[in-house]
Amino acid sequence: MSSGPRYRLRAWWERRKAKAFPPGAVTFHLVAWRGAALVGPNLEQARAFFARFSPEELLVLHGSALEAATGVTLVCGPAGVGKSSILTELEARGVGRLIEDGILLVARRQGRWELASTGVTEVMRRAARISKRLRRLLRADFSVWQAADSAAVWRARPLRTTLLRDWIPRLSFSAACLWRWSGAVPFELALRPVDGLILLYHAEDPWLAARVSPQLVVENVENLGKLVPDSVRLVQVSPIGGMVEVRDRLRQAVSAASRGPSSAC
Repeated sequence: MSSGPRYRLRAWWERRKAKAFPPGAVTFHLVAWRGAALVGPNLEQARAFFARFSPEELLVLHGSALEAATGVTLVCGPAGVGKSSILTELEARGVGRLIEDGILLVARRQGRWELASTGVTEVMRRAARISKRLRRLLRADFSVWQAADSAAVWRARPLRTTLLRDWIPRLSFSAACLWRWSGAVPFELALRPVDGLILLYHAEDPWLAARVSPQLVVENVENLGKLVPDSVRLVQVSPIGGMVEVRDRLRQAVSAASRGPSSAC
């Protein structure tokens, strides 16, 4: 029943969660990322986004975005390979500014990609910090991506798989939403042209990307590289190998994405 305890608890949580984001923040893509159907407030928010910006489609990507003098570069790939860490390091060195982190919302309009400012970065970065601490506490990490055949590793350790792919991310996000948004700068929804994409593609990564059609249908994306328009410079980086090695590739790729044509690292 819609008036039962479960419904009231769910309604309370949705109100509480909304207070973690700035007024006007875009959050429907957090649901679409894992391929879930858009319903209720998320459906209405997505419909309003399409009405305002008229995109040909929306992409929801697992990654981070750096804005530098050369433009906006996206870094997308599996969890735990160092996307946020590397861009945070580069931000501290003055290379650019980390403008979106966690789950990115990209609009495709007139053959170009445009990154939406969503207002969720503060919560997503807090969730990432909580997730990192939980993984350390439970001695669970994402080193599975260092293997070419990660599926065998997932199958061999089902409890670890459940922790990494479901429990820890959900718990971390829920915990991050317990803080009220306290920003002093008003949130403003806007689109920025995307100039580069650094793609750490792993065939067994289940949550790299999803797409939302103008009919508001959500579906998973199997090969993000095939959807990259000519206006976006693509640099492909292998996520397979030791963490130091992978992070070194990322550092090199951030500059390469703003200069060269499509290449592989």
